[in-house]
Amino acid sequence: MIDELRPAVYTKCNSVTGLSGGLWWVEASQAATDNYSVFSIVTNTNTRDTATKFEKVFLQINIYSLNPSTLETLTKGMLAKLDDTESSWSLTSYHFIRIERNFVRGPYKPNELYQTVIQYEIDLQKK
Repeated sequence: MIDELRPAVYTKCNSVTGLSGGLWWVEASQAATDNYSVFSIVTNTNTRDTATKFEKVFLQINIYSLNPSTLETLTKGMLAKLDDTESSWSLTSYHFIRIERNFVRGPYKPNELYQTVIQYEIDLQKK
């Protein structure tokens, strides 16, 4: 995984209005009960060239809420923070080429919380 991408995603997404339960990396704290989000980043093992100058990563964001209308508001806020934001990312070791939303799925209610899943594909080029 590109180490500097994780804090950049956290900084950008943590400011979503209404995310009172916090933004968590991979797994939420048991203390998080409502209006929280969990994100993870997966690096694509297939590179576009043999020098690995280009990197493709997938960002998955899961948003949770007890209230479906609050979940919708949080989802819209997260999409606003990430859609078409290529020029607003500042990474030290990579040029941020593209961020493209692959899908938004939900809301689901697998248990007591409603959930929405968002996935983005991010293309980077090593400087």
